[in-house]
Formats: sequence, C-alpha cells, structure tokens
Amino acid sequence: MADKITSTITSKNQTTVPSEVRFYLQLTVGDTIEYFLHEQGVLIKKAVRDDEIDCPNCCGTGRCKIEKGADFG
Repeated sequence: MADKITSTITSKNQTTVPSEVRFYLQLTVGDTIEYFLHEQGVLIKKAVRDDEIDCPNCCGTGRCKIEKGADFG
C-alpha cells in the first residue's frame, strides 16, 4: 500500500486525522495514536492499551474471524 494522504497543520499546530486513516486504523473518539520517528519519516499507529492483547492472526486490527475454541498457546 502506498496511498498518499495529506492533511493541513492549523495555526495552532493541529491537524485532523484524515477519514481514510481513521478507517484504516479503526480509530474512534477517545483513541490515542502513537508517533514513531524514523530516518525516513514518521510512523503513526493506533496506541494499544496495556490491558489489551493483540490477536496473533490479525495483529489487533480485528479484521479476521477466529473459530470458537481456537488455541493461541
């Protein structure tokens, strides 16, 4: 995936998270996002609370179906 999505910085140094990004990261009101600085740019991801456990099949995106009784051990 290499879609280019832009947003504008306001005079208060704020920006709106574009709807495409909100949908892709499944962001909802009250969610927190994390910024990771790299030499080639910045990675933005949805923050995961310490008490949440990521699904090993979909890495926490919720975009998979798990059969009842599945063993993640």
